[in-house]
Amino acid sequence: MNDYEKCCKIRRVILKRAGEIMAYSNWGAEFSYRQITELKHHEALEDARGIDPNNLTREQALDLGFGRWEDGNPLLLIPIFLLPFLAETFDYMSFTGERGTTRDNMDNDNRYGCLAYGVVLP
Repeated sequence: MNDYEKCCKIRRVILKRAGEIMAYSNWGAEFSYRQITELKHHEALEDARGIDPNNLTREQALDLGFGRWEDGNPLLLIPIFLLPFLAETFDYMSFTGERGTTRDNMDNDNRYGCLAYGVVLP
């Protein structure tokens, strides 16, 4: 499975679960919360880890919800839903231009659903 397929699988699982939570009004708040927070450990996503966003095409990244930082800037910010599934190391850049390679150095701050970190894709 390539990285784009992994990302699509993650998106499908998250959206399915979110849809269930919205549709099943008998699910309590605590149960619903656990259903979302435990997704990063979901067995269906075991093979969807280690994603390097640099392996995506620009079109694939945009389809997945990567955000454009600003007009004329090629940086595409990573959607927060992918954070738990990213590779431990990959080349990334913050919107301030700082470069890094280790996921542990990225924080989870987000704006409009995207991290302050992204990739430059052709």
